Amino acid sequence: RTARLVEQFSAYVALTDPQDGPLHVKGELTLGENIADLGGLTVAFDALQRAQGADYTDPMIDGFSQAQRYFLNFGTIWRRNFRPEELKVRLNTDPHAPAAFRANGAPSNLPAFAAAFQCQGGDGMVRDGHGVIGTGLPVFCQGYVAPASVAALNFVGWEETIGCGGVTVVPGTRRIEVADRA
Repeated sequence: RTARLVEQFSAYVALTDPQDGPLHVKGELTLGENIADLGGLTVAFDALQRAQGADYTDPMIDGFSQAQRYFLNFGTIWRRNFRPEELKVRLNTDPHAPAAFRANGAPSNLPAFAAAFQCQGGDGMVRDGHGVIGTGLPVFCQGYVAPASVAALNFVGWEETIGCGGVTVVPGTRRIEVADRA
């Protein structure tokens, strides 16, 4: 199983350097922290579910379920950018994957994440043979209907258009847009 995490993170391109081309995360270097992120996210989510008990009624705050809020909060802690020079150094020395890949890497391996956002095989945040390596924003998958309040979130670090289920990260602006659902 660790070999799959190494492969997953090694596939992430952290920076495209004009001289050196694409610079990938070093999955072997970041493996310990990637395991810790995956394990911690899993154990904490399971603990949350057990603490609520079988009779828990989810209050749906701002249109989000408890599980969705849990994963949204996990994603927001990784909002960080690096200058290209610093990122080049970190890719070779830091045992932590860059923040954007930590935000996506662990949740994309969890069936609980897929269930929370109604992700399906083929969505960018579904792994383990059910789809492609997660490269999208760590919150939205096809079939998930986001409330308009999501448009106010500002995720730092996203430079490509990523979207499914009517939610798109706009290149250059690093803003989330939610399609009009009226």
